[in-house]
Amino acid sequence: MTQAHRCGNCDGIDPGTCLANPQRHTPAPAALRDLYAAAIASYDHAVGQATDPAPSDHHYGQADAVLAVRDAELEQLRTRHTETRDALRITEGDRDAADEAAREMLTQRQEMAAERYAWQERGDKAEAAVERVRAECDRIEAAVRANPQGPDFDGAYLAAIGHIRAALNPQEAQ
Repeated sequence: MTQAHRCGNCDGIDPGTCLANPQRHTPAPAALRDLYAAAIASYDHAVGQATDPAPSDHHYGQADAVLAVRDAELEQLRTRHTETRDALRITEGDRDAADEAAREMLTQRQEMAAERYAWQERGDKAEAAVERVRAECDRIEAAVRANPQGPDFDGAYLAAIGHIRAALNPQEAQ
């Protein structure tokens, strides 16, 4: 069972003559030469240029000239077809490469967005930790100042809290 020829060019309408069809059926050169010579002889006979409707050497010479032109044209068409097909393959390759690059860029963008979100979360957690440290410094300082007679009021706690606050707010320490 033969598969229908589908090249995107002739869409199987005329696969026997489609240059893209590797199974195309071209008449054998001798048979085609005979057909052309007979057609030329028939025409010559019909218009009164020949008395015999059978092809002569002259008609075969004309058929050979026609076949030479046809062969040259076919070769040019085959070359053009091959070049076009190759260019199309290159274009498809370029499209595939562009699609791959777009997919990579999208993946990178998604990864960057996830990374940016993770950094923001870390920043939010760090800010919350700084606020907890400030609150704890406030609590300790208030407790030490509330009991100036206690053993903790020797200035060491207040100095330590001052250093912690300076580390939390380097601009204010200057």
